[in-house]
Amino acid sequence: MTDKENFSGVLEYFPEQIRDAAPLGRNITCADFKNIIMCGIGGSGLPGELVKSIVKDVPITLVKDYTLPSFANSSSLVFVVSFSGNTEETLLLYEQAKKRKLQVVAVASGGKLLEKAEHDGTAYIKVPVPKTTGPSGFQPRMAFGLQTIPILNVLGNCGVAEHADWEQVAAFIGDKKKEIKEKASELAKKIGKKIPLIYASSAFYAAALKWKINFNENSKMHAFSNFFPEFNHHEINAFARRNGEYIVFILRDKEDHPRIKKRMDVFEQLVRDIELVSIESEGGDFVSRLFWMIYLGDWVSYYAAINGGVDPTPIEIVESFKKRLDEG
Repeated sequence: MTDKENFSGVLEYFPEQIRDAAPLGRNITCADFKNIIMCGIGGSGLPGELVKSIVKDVPITLVKDYTLPSFANSSSLVFVVSFSGNTEETLLLYEQAKKRKLQVVAVASGGKLLEKAEHDGTAYIKVPVPKTTGPSGFQPRMAFGLQTIPILNVLGNCGVAEHADWEQVAAFIGDKKKEIKEKASELAKKIGKKIPLIYASSAFYAAALKWKINFNENSKMHAFSNFFPEFNHHEINAFARRNGEYIVFILRDKEDHPRIKKRMDVFEQLVRDIELVSIESEGGDFVSRLFWMIYLGDWVSYYAAINGGVDPTPIEIVESFKKRLDEG
């Protein structure tokens, strides 16, 4: 059996993950702020991408390295996110934010980050760690619901995001699960050894990026993502000279700007000789459609892994890399 650590079970759990996350963060309200800084890297960087897609009325900056931006000040609200609570970059960002006396909300399942937050009297959200059957534990990349929903709840309390009906979202995803799995299985068969290229509008770029990360970490294969219209101004030129075998996924949404839709249509016409799959999101509200698209990508990467004889859970190269960093 390729799926030795029951990754499929983790995916099956996703509607319940939404329900588990729904009450988190509802007790936190922040002082007035004019901008948001999302600190997180790897799987814990995904919440920032999702929040940026959903929250449009406040400037949001994503920080995925070791240094806070110089403009961060008393008008900033800083979310520091680390599923494990022990990510070195994120811990350093937390220390910088506290040193500058910024307004901080920490999000973690435990570890040093929550220890520091409790010690400092910093607002924090403790997310649950779902049960898993394998030695690799629950992977942060699969906890995007647990980490994102509490942040959106906090921002809802602050009046800069709508309070989503998470039970409705969970029920919708649960009802669509069988259909999503069947669709994902068929899409995965088209991939084979091709390199996936995933394109979407900027509003849906969080989904495209999650697909890309899924292929990297779950399927252990190269994949790349970009967004319209930026993609049309440089990367599109690479299709004039194919230096690999690709499959293109275009992630569409009914609320995409009309000119974005036109760009997608024209691009499809220009590359008729390449494997291309256009996928329209499903669901009522924007959050449901975004989660539907991400969940579909989760399953596509799972089936691509199984088809390639790859266990989707372990990330041995990442763990080896971290070990060597610590040895240095």
